[in-house]
Amino acid sequence: MDGRTLPGIITQTPGGVGRNIADALGKLYRTPPLFLSAVGSDQFGTFLLESVKHVDSSGVAVRHDNRTACYSALIDKFGDAKLGVGDMQIHSSISEEQVEKHKSVLVNSPMIIMDGNIPQTIWFEPTDVLKSTKPFQSNFWKSMTCISPNINELVAMANAIGVTLKDDIDYSDTNILLKQLSYLAAPLAEHIPLIMVTMGKRGLMMVSRSKADEVVIDNVRKSKSEIFMRHYPSKRLTNIVNSVGAGDSTAAGFISGMLQGFTETQCVNLGLRAAVEVLYTNMAVPKKFETSFTLKTTTDFINIPVS
Repeated sequence: MDGRTLPGIITQTPGGVGRNIADALGKLYRTPPLFLSAVGSDQFGTFLLESVKHVDSSGVAVRHDNRTACYSALIDKFGDAKLGVGDMQIHSSISEEQVEKHKSVLVNSPMIIMDGNIPQTIWFEPTDVLKSTKPFQSNFWKSMTCISPNINELVAMANAIGVTLKDDIDYSDTNILLKQLSYLAAPLAEHIPLIMVTMGKRGLMMVSRSKADEVVIDNVRKSKSEIFMRHYPSKRLTNIVNSVGAGDSTAAGFISGMLQGFTETQCVNLGLRAAVEVLYTNMAVPKKFETSFTLKTTTDFINIPVS
């Protein structure tokens, strides 16, 4: 970190949490999603719009007075992002008027997915730790149906509503880690029917109001009080190329299952299979998903006691 130039491999890929999920859903689900965002009238904006031709991008505004958002990530030899630098100023140009133009489509949609890049006035797949607490600066968070934070984002969300751990997150012991995450997630789950915590190589933790064999989308719409927590371990993988975007495809796979009326174990299976395909490509979303995402295949889980 002394200013020297280090040898490495540089690649460019279309990205952005909202774009990634729209891209993946356009390839996984039968109905193309409406994508709402903003890009600049530059080569990167053209590049991004070319990458989502299979979705409805009529909601993307092209700004002539701003730069397309860019994010540079440093990926280590294990495929993990160590740090990133983002130029995201254009996202503040997404206006309430731009959203209003598509009100009828949004109102009649079975699901609206929002990431943490959009202005708070519009305000949720959180995009990073700093943005994950946006909804919690008001009572808006109690109106959300589903959230999909990673571990650090869950910690930030819980802290935002006054829930903190006595000790640091313990990554050395999965059982202790699950206890810590369940402690943080429980107060959020009192108002948010479905929470999917992505745990990297440890898989997923689901916190929901439905049993594993119940249709997910039916239960998130009901005001059930009982909370269930389940851990879905992931398989050990080797020779991973890139983990950036894996969480977005996990969410997209899970959402595609929800919209098809699948159970939680089936939705998780779709999400994990989508993530695996990302891990073996240098793109945030593969050009094509090779496996079928209409099969009702289940994934094993471990019940977590709710304290």
